Amino acid sequence: MSFFKKREVSTWTPPDKKVKYPKWSFVKTEDSFFLLLDDTKLEFISERAFNSWCRPWVQTSNKAISGYSLWKKIGFAPGTILRSIVDGSLYFLSGKDPLNAERRLIATPDFWVELGFDHRQSIVVSSKEIDFHIKGEDILGV
Repeated sequence: MSFFKKREVSTWTPPDKKVKYPKWSFVKTEDSFFLLLDDTKLEFISERAFNSWCRPWVQTSNKAISGYSLWKKIGFAPGTILRSIVDGSLYFLSGKDPLNAERRLIATPDFWVELGFDHRQSIVVSSKEIDFHIKGEDILGV
């Protein structure tokens, strides 16, 4: 009966030559995470930052994206709430440029009560990850 026949499983491997991905491709290589834009790549500061963008990604190789020039580092996605592992401070990331989100200290409980954000959705991060983002205005009221 053909229903119980074993099927051959093919194993996919990342490209071992330079390839061109569509703009806004999120990729993971052997040792890092990148956002690909045109002919440039932006390297994420951490796996946590990469995951904060909640985008589908593809596994690739360093060789496959070697034709892209490294533009800069990139941090967490705008709208992410960061919690400092050092002191528990909470920051909301926002700003005009999604590739350069500003960290804004959440300095009022109204942020949670009035606006409905949930502090349990924060990501615990290192001081280095927080400091990567430029300091914006504190959130003092709503």
